[in-house]
Amino acid sequence: ARAMLRDKDLNVDLVSHCDKAGTTAYNIPLGQHRAEIVRDILVNQYKIEKSRINIRYDGQILDEFDAFNRRCDIIFK
Repeated sequence: ARAMLRDKDLNVDLVSHCDKAGTTAYNIPLGQHRAEIVRDILVNQYKIEKSRINIRYDGQILDEFDAFNRRCDIIFK
């Protein structure tokens, strides 16, 4: 958030991932919700413009049951 506040031209992609727990029908909305929570924190707490934040779901459900695979990556552009 601090980098985005300093550089008004900096945008981000929030890329959500899931592990293989649950069905694809369950994991896709879960991943979307995870990224939306991160976006909402940036917008509401740090006052970053929503238009500077793009949400993507990776679509890849990784083979492991691992907390590391349940994440939202922030990619600066």
